Amino acid sequence: MAADSWIIHSVKDVSLFAWLLKDLGWVLVCAPVCLPAAFVAIAAESWGLRWEWASASSGIRVHSIAELLWLIGNAVWVTAELLYDHKEFMFPWYSGPLLGPDEQRYYLGSRVALGFYLIGLAALAGFYAFTLASGARSSVENRGEARNELPPGREQVFGGLSMELYSRIFIGPWIAKDAFWNLEFPVCTLLCGAIVFVLVMDYMRRAGQLHFVAELLWVCGNIIWAYTELVLKEKRRLRLLAAAFLAAGLVATVASGASARLQKGAEDKGEHRPLVAKGLAAASLSSSAQASPQG
Repeated sequence: MAADSWIIHSVKDVSLFAWLLKDLGWVLVCAPVCLPAAFVAIAAESWGLRWEWASASSGIRVHSIAELLWLIGNAVWVTAELLYDHKEFMFPWYSGPLLGPDEQRYYLGSRVALGFYLIGLAALAGFYAFTLASGARSSVENRGEARNELPPGREQVFGGLSMELYSRIFIGPWIAKDAFWNLEFPVCTLLCGAIVFVLVMDYMRRAGQLHFVAELLWVCGNIIWAYTELVLKEKRRLRLLAAAFLAAGLVATVASGASARLQKGAEDKGEHRPLVAKGLAAASLSSSAQASPQG
């Protein structure tokens, strides 16, 4: 695992961990967990975008920007909800909105969040439209092929997408899911969630990484949560079930990070072995050469 690849993988795991923790705090209406996690997620995503910007293809850049806009929208929405929106159900730690019920301010905050979602969707739609209009399928992955060619042997899907880009296209239907959720359209929300579920299942099938197991648990938790909130109108037990999926996702994310670290350590040792072997061989030859005249 190359150094840059290792860093990006680590940032993705940190981001996903923060996403999961944010949603876990949100579904349980726990501001001390949710709000710090939201801002850690934004910071990690911003840092990752800055780190890979120079070497990333146009497709990766646009999808990363859309992810960041979605996260900012989420942070705005959850902040408005925790500050001003009153929940009918009660958890032991929940005693109402932090600044008191205020429907107008909550509505304003939720619409600001919706604005970030729509900007992210517009960026993706513009990229896809420009790509299709150009008539160059390969430009979906990279418009600067001479500068950013895919490494030999790198897996491609559907004949033209790298796995790296394919694993990020879920963000389009995911942002749409949150936009419909914000507008309280249950059918569209659940449909978009189902599309993301199918995509992440395919990521797991193709890559077999624990990172995608964590993503799948995150998606399942959100689908249960959306169904609970939009269709059943706040059933506490199903919220706890959604929280269980999100907590399992946190465990899978930690396992993903640990697995990647072990893999990098094994590869580093593998790279050092040939150097050690060469050094020992050179030392042996030198010793033989010194011993020959004495014989």
